[in-house]
Amino acid sequence: MRVRPSREEDRSAHLRRCVGGTENPRGQRLYANDPVQDLVGVDPDMLVIINASPYFWGKGDVRFGLVADIAKRIGCPVVSGYQVGGNDDLIFDGRSFAVNERGDCIAAARPFVEEELLFDTEGAGSVDYPHDTDRDSELYDTLVLGTRDYLAKTGYTKAVIAESGGIDSALVTSIAADAIGAENVTAIGMPSPFSSSGSVNDARNLCRNLGVDFRVVSIGPLYDVFGGSVNELIGWHGAEAFGADVTKRTCRRVSGPRSSWRIPIGIMPSCSRPKQVELAVGYCTLYGDMVGGLAVISDVYKTTFIVRPGT
Repeated sequence: MRVRPSREEDRSAHLRRCVGGTENPRGQRLYANDPVQDLVGVDPDMLVIINASPYFWGKGDVRFGLVADIAKRIGCPVVSGYQVGGNDDLIFDGRSFAVNERGDCIAAARPFVEEELLFDTEGAGSVDYPHDTDRDSELYDTLVLGTRDYLAKTGYTKAVIAESGGIDSALVTSIAADAIGAENVTAIGMPSPFSSSGSVNDARNLCRNLGVDFRVVSIGPLYDVFGGSVNELIGWHGAEAFGADVTKRTCRRVSGPRSSWRIPIGIMPSCSRPKQVELAVGYCTLYGDMVGGLAVISDVYKTTFIVRPGT
């Protein structure tokens, strides 16, 4: 965001970092020093705030309320610029904006994209601030941005996903396709003795609809060898729960080499699928669900993206 005063005369502009973080959303002071209070009575022409503010749902409205209150307290326009992009498990949604001395929004950037705005701090008009309105849509955009930036910043151009036909892998596949393009995503179906034909068909239909390359690799022979060796050691044969656990680990043995295959335009990382509920109860499989270069939905609860009847 670039700021240019409407007149070329001397101006008094003050720069502050993370000013909005001196109070919580309830207006309670977090620190002994209040940098905003230091500006009361100074009569600045403008305050510029720069902030690397990680995203959570509702953060945009919290920021706007704090900055609008600051503008009213010190009686001048406030320009608040925020970082945008992904950095491992942190997502920065951007959504930079400016308000006049009355706290009205006079410029606003869209969330989750880089934008450059030109505006007049003394203009009489106002614009709509991009409030937090559609929770599911925003969270999806957050995951797409985080996935795209993770891959770009680590030098990857393609991704591999173990596609089971279930909702978890379906969501991860969709996110990856939107993040780097469907042509850069490979989904691998690995049916086992515990897989239904419907699972494979669902996975194939999903990938066809998304334009993702879908391949099927049978893990039956590997499962038999692996399971037979384990059975000799601990006698697990016939235990369905343990057999399903072996299946997940076998799948990772197949998808792992594919994800490390070097091709001219980059490396193909594997995207894993454990989510918040599984991590909390210890349900996801060590060396199974947890294997991958990026756990795309690890901070998402199942109830957030599960499809409900009538929706």
